[in-house]
Amino acid sequence: MWYRSLPPLLAMTFALILGAVVIARAPRPVVNRALTLAMVGLALQHGAMGVLWGGEYLVHAATLAQVALVGTALQAPAWYWVSVSFARGSHYRLTPWERWVGTVSLAVLTAVATLGGQPWVFDSELYYGPPEAVLRLGPLGRPFFVWVFLILVWSLLNLENVYRNSLREVRWRTKFFVLGMGGWLVYRLARLSYTLLFASERLDHASANAAVALVCLLFLAFAIVRYRLLEVEVFISRYVVYNSLTVLVVGGYLVAVGLMAQGFRFFGRRYDLLARDLFVFLALLFLATVLLSEGLRRRLGRLIAANFYRHRYDYQKEWLTFTRRLSGKISVEEIVPEIVQMVTETLWVNEASLWLLDDAGQHYVMTRVYATAPTEKSLAVDSPLPRALVASGCARVRAVSADEKGKLPDLTAIFAPMRVEMVAPLMSGGECIGLLTVGPEISGATFGEEDAAILDALAGQGASALRSAMLAEKLASHREVEAFHRVSSFLVHDLKNFAHMLALIVQNAKANIGDPEFQQDAMATIAGIVAKMRDLTTNLRGLAEVRRLELGDVELLGLLREVLARLPSSPEVAIEGPYCDQREVVVRGDREELAKVFYNLGNNGREAIDGNGRVSVAVHQDGGGVTVEVADTGAGMSQQFIERELFRPFRTTKKAGLGIGAFQSRTIVEAHGGELQVESRMGEGTTFTVHLRRAGVRT
Repeated sequence: MWYRSLPPLLAMTFALILGAVVIARAPRPVVNRALTLAMVGLALQHGAMGVLWGGEYLVHAATLAQVALVGTALQAPAWYWVSVSFARGSHYRLTPWERWVGTVSLAVLTAVATLGGQPWVFDSELYYGPPEAVLRLGPLGRPFFVWVFLILVWSLLNLENVYRNSLREVRWRTKFFVLGMGGWLVYRLARLSYTLLFASERLDHASANAAVALVCLLFLAFAIVRYRLLEVEVFISRYVVYNSLTVLVVGGYLVAVGLMAQGFRFFGRRYDLLARDLFVFLALLFLATVLLSEGLRRRLGRLIAANFYRHRYDYQKEWLTFTRRLSGKISVEEIVPEIVQMVTETLWVNEASLWLLDDAGQHYVMTRVYATAPTEKSLAVDSPLPRALVASGCARVRAVSADEKGKLPDLTAIFAPMRVEMVAPLMSGGECIGLLTVGPEISGATFGEEDAAILDALAGQGASALRSAMLAEKLASHREVEAFHRVSSFLVHDLKNFAHMLALIVQNAKANIGDPEFQQDAMATIAGIVAKMRDLTTNLRGLAEVRRLELGDVELLGLLREVLARLPSSPEVAIEGPYCDQREVVVRGDREELAKVFYNLGNNGREAIDGNGRVSVAVHQDGGGVTVEVADTGAGMSQQFIERELFRPFRTTKKAGLGIGAFQSRTIVEAHGGELQVESRMGEGTTFTVHLRRAGVRT
């Protein structure tokens, strides 16, 4: 009869419209393409069944059943791709494994359904005995439907895990999508279990299948249109423990079917499989809708807390949870979302915002909001609301009438259009560094004193974390400015000297440019300036890290002679060494980097001498290592300076220099696996000792 084709044809039409809307909105995201493919498969399945079962086309049952089989083959990988890409954002791309599983399933199942539908999947003969119409499975029927069954189970598990591990604030947005897709997958698994159990496909169930599909499509359409679900990213929480809702749903389904069957059998009445399947599915769908209602769960939690516990909240659990969430966050940008998220989860609200004091200390600026943003994005510190909160020092509830601490200003007028039921100051160190607002509870219940108390606890803990992060950022900023000033002052001093020397050359060149002796002196002076500027830039470049070492055998005595020969000479300071009882000492290291170390130490010793003195270098063999001592007779350093300042950049006791030689030298020595030690006495001099690994000694 023609009316039996209405549900399948309606399901086909609705699926095509929904798929067209989704792909027209955004054709690029993976989840949109996968959902559109699933809608095409669903339309093929129900369209073919509608034509077959609604008219006089039973003679073409094999062909139409094959078309429906192609629709089933398209749906399996499509629902799998939807389950893995849903809630991953519009820019998500399938992993190679996900792409391979879906592509292989699509290719194999579609090929089998298209080329081998008759007689390999279904038997060629239709068994028709009104009201039943049955197609027996062929040789490939069981493998085909087992493959589809496993893919759908996998998809259902993925969907459940996404929902169970999503943040609570967005579950209400995904609930109807999960119910629609999950409901259809559960129903298909139930029908597939019948097909595999009895090795046959019931074509007379087309109307029931289409009715269930229509209900599920309505859920999907509502979620997509109402919440624009596929155009936003749902963030997945890593702190929720996986629990298998799938097992409970399948178990509940089997229990319901068993109880219904036993009831009909007990009363001796016959029952129609069509009505039974539709009733059980709708009952389970309604039960899932009720269980997923956050308002119902919140009211039940309030009832249990009021009758079995002294306090509504487990303060120890909330404190430990909040502490764990804040422990790995070190910046204000990381801490703010955690505070707002913790507040929304604890108080069961969908709207909250956090305001922080600006650098000038004149306004509280909105930093984070989970709601419609208010028109005004800042509040003056001296406005009535901040003054009232600072005066009370605790969270205030809008619904509570005026008490001895004074009445709050109109929160609706201040934060419109955002709804605010509670507001708390972020107090730390006796200072209000921000404000925290909370919207109405999801269940519609009114907040009370205990809700304000838990908000106070969360605000206080969050304020302490925020203040620590702010102080750390300010300290880091001050250190950066201080380091910049130190570097710039040294650079300006050296560049000023270089500019003065070059100015003298330019001035004298006007009268002596043709004098060969002047030309040689000028070139020597310019070469010296270039060398000093190169050393300056090299030291600054090597401050952050040592370049990758190019290790090899380095003849140490020859290297030391070259380095000492490069040191600036003066008649007051004698350069002695290197002294050693060996003809050659070979170490394992980077020749260029070791040369920097010994040049820095020798030059530091020379510059530390004010007047007459000497710098001496001695090399000693020490078991499997080599020790190089660089000693000077300069002014020396205090023990306090050695322990606290010597190996920190931009710390120096000399009148000139950047104060980075010792820091760079120790960094290079430690990169070689060695050690740099220092001994010094005020007024007597300093000895630096470098310990290196020895490659070999030849006499």
